[in-house]
Amino acid sequence: MAEISERRKRFQVVFSCAFLLFLPIITFGAPLYVPVIQEWLARIDFDSEAWKDPKNSTWSNPLRIRMVDDLLWEYDLEGMTSEEVTELLGPTDKTDYFSSWDFVYWLGPERGFLSIDSEWLVLKLDPEGKVREYKIETD
Repeated sequence: MAEISERRKRFQVVFSCAFLLFLPIITFGAPLYVPVIQEWLARIDFDSEAWKDPKNSTWSNPLRIRMVDDLLWEYDLEGMTSEEVTELLGPTDKTDYFSSWDFVYWLGPERGFLSIDSEWLVLKLDPEGKVREYKIETD
């Protein structure tokens, strides 16, 4: 009986210490993950027509940022011709950013806790006019 009581006391001490160590992390760290969780829950399927619609590409309605993960999951952009890219995503956005890239699409405000920059989908063509590289960049 004394052995069970001793094990219970040890368990309570270990559990209490672990709880006290993790309480600040849970209390102050959890709010950092809320935007990440909200962004993940807000993702939607890629829709070419909605992507190309200019009213869905505003700071207050950044639909592209919610679609881009599905776009990159469903479509293999590498190897597409510039015509195929334009048909799928529309003409490149007019910007002075990323001038070394052939196609640039504004996605929306940067995902995460501090959203001070924008995210962009950028694509580079090879000499034959096919996509050889693409990635998401921030400005």
